[in-house]
Amino acid sequence: MRSENLLTDIQVRQAKPGDKLSDGGSLYLLVKPNGTKLWQYRFKILGKESTHAIGEYHPTTLSLREARRRRNAARELVSQGLNPNTVRQEEKRRVAQEELLKKTNTFKAAYEKWLAATEKNVDPKTISQRRRDIERHAKSLFARPVDKITRKDIVEILEPLEKSVVEVARNMRQYFMAIFELLIDDGILVSNPCPTRRNVKRGPVRHHPAILEDAIVEFMGCLNQDKSSDVKSIVAIKLVMLTICRKSEATSARWDEFDLEQGEWFIPKTRMKMGVAHWIPLSTQTVALLTEWRRYSNRNSPYVFPNRRDPMRPMAGNTLNAIMSRHGLKGKGTPHGLRSGFSTHFNKLGADKDAIERCLAHEPGNKIRAAYNRWDYAPERRKLLQDWADYLFNTKESPAT
Repeated sequence: MRSENLLTDIQVRQAKPGDKLSDGGSLYLLVKPNGTKLWQYRFKILGKESTHAIGEYHPTTLSLREARRRRNAARELVSQGLNPNTVRQEEKRRVAQEELLKKTNTFKAAYEKWLAATEKNVDPKTISQRRRDIERHAKSLFARPVDKITRKDIVEILEPLEKSVVEVARNMRQYFMAIFELLIDDGILVSNPCPTRRNVKRGPVRHHPAILEDAIVEFMGCLNQDKSSDVKSIVAIKLVMLTICRKSEATSARWDEFDLEQGEWFIPKTRMKMGVAHWIPLSTQTVALLTEWRRYSNRNSPYVFPNRRDPMRPMAGNTLNAIMSRHGLKGKGTPHGLRSGFSTHFNKLGADKDAIERCLAHEPGNKIRAAYNRWDYAPERRKLLQDWADYLFNTKESPAT
């Protein structure tokens, strides 16, 4: 026989605002003033009374029968000394963590987190290169949970690269190692599946072809007579030649790095290859070149040489290689090779070797010492770069753009 205290479906459906109906076994139906019907279970643990909210009544999803089933489950927990509210909170956290893990435990999520954690003070071009390498060669791992990626998976990516592009293979191994080390730090993994350094062969070191002094002077003469090339590219390659900076340092140069009145260019450490800020004294020819270019450049862009499509980005570096090829230096030299020509020229003349090295941003081996000596040999460096400019133009007059 059914107990008289038990509710019926009709009673539940007909309950009015303000009603509080008992179904027995500490199960109650509370009807709020707005008509919402809530199932509640009252229980005691260690003599303290508490309420467990079962949920809002619904004739199909949370009916009287379902409310009793959930009440029974909660009562079983209480009989074991467990608070059903605490158990439910822990279950919600567990489910939320599992869902989060599904979204963040993939290799793609781990790689994105690693990029975000390491991109501070890293040149944007380096970050772009990392993305290109990983998204081109490791895309097959993107959807894989990181704890399911094996050493064999990584080796299968690295081995073909070793045979074709060894330096990319080395870079990819470094990326893999760093990403999985970060996962170990986060407690997601306990070991790194990336193969050790000995498993990835180092390719032969390839030096940029040096350009001899006479060829550099001839090239500068060609640039001065060039009426068909983009003026921006001509000015950019001239800046590389006059200051002996690296190509990326010139193409990504910002106007706020220059003090043309004082004849100085200060490149912050974030843009330098070795991570040490670099001071470059500017020759009178370089100051004239930039002063003239400033009149024609896009003043809405922070960059000295803005990208043609997006002035908020710097110009592409391969443009400089293209203009060198156009003037007969294809396969004979690169923008970086101009630096070797500078070094050769002044070493032959017996100039101070340390001053030459500082002009090339080759800092002392001690990085701390390097950070405090960025203006070492300042007078000598200024004289070297002025003499170099005079040599390139074979004149002390300012160059035309």
